[in-house]
Amino acid sequence: MGKLVSVNFQPMSESSLEFRVSDRFLPPFERKRFEVISPEEANELYFHVPEGRTLVYLITGAQRGDEAKGKAAKGVRELNRDVKWCITDENTHNAGKQENGFSLHLLPPTVADPNIHNYVGHKARVNLFITRKEILDVQEATGNRTLGEDFHLMIDRHATLVTPMNRADDIVGKPNAMGSTCQGATMSSAYAAMKKAPTIEDVLYDKASFVSQVNFQITELNDRIQRDEGLASLGITDMKTFGYALTVGDVHDGRLRALKLRLSPDEITFFSHENPAEYLHARHLEIVEGGLFTIGDTQKAVNAHVGRGEPGVIECVQSVLLSSDVRYSKNRTSAATHAHGSIGSVGLTPSQVEYGRILVFKFGNTSVGGNESTMAGLIRQDALHSLSTTSPISGKKVSFEYTSTLDDFVQKDAIEEAFHQVNQAYNTALREGYSLCHSKVKIAGIYTEFSLSEAKALLTSAKWTEIGVTSKRARICRMDDLVQDCVVYDVEPESIQVRNAVDRGIGFGNFGIVTAYEVTGQYGSPKQKYPVGHIIKPGDELLTEHQTVKACIPLISILKSWSHIYADGTNNAEVGKRLDPHLSFYLSVVSAGHDVMGIGTGPRELVFIREI
Repeated sequence: MGKLVSVNFQPMSESSLEFRVSDRFLPPFERKRFEVISPEEANELYFHVPEGRTLVYLITGAQRGDEAKGKAAKGVRELNRDVKWCITDENTHNAGKQENGFSLHLLPPTVADPNIHNYVGHKARVNLFITRKEILDVQEATGNRTLGEDFHLMIDRHATLVTPMNRADDIVGKPNAMGSTCQGATMSSAYAAMKKAPTIEDVLYDKASFVSQVNFQITELNDRIQRDEGLASLGITDMKTFGYALTVGDVHDGRLRALKLRLSPDEITFFSHENPAEYLHARHLEIVEGGLFTIGDTQKAVNAHVGRGEPGVIECVQSVLLSSDVRYSKNRTSAATHAHGSIGSVGLTPSQVEYGRILVFKFGNTSVGGNESTMAGLIRQDALHSLSTTSPISGKKVSFEYTSTLDDFVQKDAIEEAFHQVNQAYNTALREGYSLCHSKVKIAGIYTEFSLSEAKALLTSAKWTEIGVTSKRARICRMDDLVQDCVVYDVEPESIQVRNAVDRGIGFGNFGIVTAYEVTGQYGSPKQKYPVGHIIKPGDELLTEHQTVKACIPLISILKSWSHIYADGTNNAEVGKRLDPHLSFYLSVVSAGHDVMGIGTGPRELVFIREI
């Protein structure tokens, strides 16, 4: 392996198998070839609108979040220049859409386009401090500052507000902050269901209700703080002392530090304020009356667009698998973020609309949130969090959950080389049946021994800059999983696909995809869903994800990567160019017979394709 990386391969234990490699369970598929087409041709080919209806593009994530739904939503403007509006609904936030000079977590991805009317719907959970920052960042980056002229944004008057208490609840009573983005998603939704959450309308027209609901949430947070033994050991007994702890210059407690890094100065001040409810109302009123957005009935507004025959976009935040309604995993959002949830939430007149459903996938997709292992992950989500060492530069303890930690030990070009060497070792382990958990890796300059899975996860996230925007930590990249994908197809059977980040496969060597699962333990209790030895194939019914992870091993097929995007040996898109045969083979396998409309070939590049 060379001096940079050394690997000590260890066999898997027969009593504790981690995976099997076999092409025997690769589903039947038609080997296809693809070529590049123009956006206009793609729109005509893939979207057919009956007379008298208006086309609405529906962008939905098909994996575990972070697929680049925002990129696809913006790409729709290339497909159809008549698109006039975009709405995001049924959400609290997303992991972040990176643009030139700004990052968006709540606002629609088209908010910087002066020709698009943007809406945040009535089922959104809105943090006004984040909203203000996003708007100001967009205005600074684009120069578009005149609301109603070169900048269009409406937030629904009934949208629920995310309070600082909701964000604190993401760490209070929890062992760490790893399972949360600290955005208040769960509790803001819970209080909305309890009718104890303030709305945008309350800020303007019902201060008494606003104050009452905020005080109710404060009382409940105080109760939870008092029962948190970890906070009590720090002298934190109520919200006020909690707030004082956040004002300390160097916060050492991991949970408090994670929350503080995400809070605005106004939110930090709120916790220890003498009259927090009054303070929060005043700050919110200042933002609402600041002329940054209009307030109104978003359902009425988007239906007016449809009535005029103006196409639009619904961006479904998060994904099908993370939707509360799908119940795929313990780790799911509190909102119905699949297409059906968003359709119901936005509330367009059914007889006037034709939906163009687009599912977005990502090569090397990550999983949003959670601590446990996931299907096709072959490693715990928090595995890198527990890996730490002493920095030779600062002398302080540093964690490898932050890929920037590598810079203290290894030069940039060496990180690239280490990635390729570890990736080669990982492929060898898959092919030869070595353990990913017990095989050990040492990287020159780092006095920490990694498992092969840990080294692969760390260097892959560094290579692909897979860093959570809301958490700044490395995300665990996962294999394509055909069994998991069929859960999505059961919910969204008629969707067209966009396959993002296929440029990651360039020069990657070989890579695995999960084609089936073998039951090796108790799959369900007290009733066993499938017997030991049963092969779960794509389309078979699954129990909740943690049951599959616990009782099954993945069956993996090995595919060959591509050296270039296009068959002519280049990566430059031109209409009529054919895709590299290995990339076409990959798309043929993972698309499971569905049409693939486009591929993401760079951070902001979306290329439209067709089968030939």
